Amino acid sequence: MSVADEARNIQLGFEGLASNREETVRQTGLNIITDNHTLNTVNFISIITVSLIAIGIALYSATSISRPVRRITERDLSDDALTVQSKDEIGQLIGATNILSEKLQSMLRQIQVSLLLSGCSVAKQDNTVQQSEEKSYVPYEIIDGYI
Repeated sequence: MSVADEARNIQLGFEGLASNREETVRQTGLNIITDNHTLNTVNFISIITVSLIAIGIALYSATSISRPVRRITERDLSDDALTVQSKDEIGQLIGATNILSEKLQSMLRQIQVSLLLSGCSVAKQDNTVQQSEEKSYVPYEIIDGYI
């Protein structure tokens, strides 16, 4: 074999390697793009899943906070005291509301007693005034005679 033939074989070998390398690079690029699409899809699904879980946790938290507060705001103060089930801020709020309710009921009882006592006193005063009016009644004929 001649040197030219050997050079030609070497050149064909390098061209084959270059072609093979080019095909490998192209295939690797396609694999990267495919993997990138797969990762984008997985990331999108993960973001949606995490968002839905976060929304669920937020709704649960909001409900667990608002339910006791709603119980406090919708209750009649003359009802029995609410039971304190926790020692957090909501539990403290329920305890304070129970104390407020007890104090208001006590004040209402005191007012009712005062009104009853003053009602009796007013009735006695009305009776006394009526009796004094009856005693001080002078017929008009007598008064006309003096005027």
